[in-house]
Amino acid sequence: MTNQARDERTILASAIRAIRKMRRMSAAEVAQEMGIAPRTYEHMESGQGRYSYERLLRFCQATNCDVMALMSCMILGNPDFAVRCANNRAMSVFLMAIGGLHEDLGPDFLLLEQRMLVNAAARAADDLKEYLAKRDVFAERWLAERSASLDPLRRLFGKPDTAT
Repeated sequence: MTNQARDERTILASAIRAIRKMRRMSAAEVAQEMGIAPRTYEHMESGQGRYSYERLLRFCQATNCDVMALMSCMILGNPDFAVRCANNRAMSVFLMAIGGLHEDLGPDFLLLEQRMLVNAAARAADDLKEYLAKRDVFAERWLAERSASLDPLRRLFGKPDTAT
């Protein structure tokens, strides 16, 4: 096995273990959901087992996560990518979007230049970052405006004790 393949197995095993733990599932529970022996699953999670698309798909079905993100984390060299996409399915969403564009454009898809795709992806990433920043500001403003409703409780009970 090459060093690159070993690294990819380590990344994949780390992502699998992290997703299982995030889902608060035991190895035995995941193995049962996947229809494999617990020892087989343990080998898979340790990076010693055999991986196939079918097995990864069964893992993702058992843990309700994004199979495309799980496979992509090896390419990106980061198991956190799969974990962070487990709930929002970002990788699958982007693949479906580009697949839809391919369907819509048909042969004209060939006319898309790499520069155009990079610019579009960068704009989409910037839009998502801006959305999150606005969401955080909205949440902070909402909490600040509504915290005044707690003033009667503060007057009644005093300020919270900060000394422990």
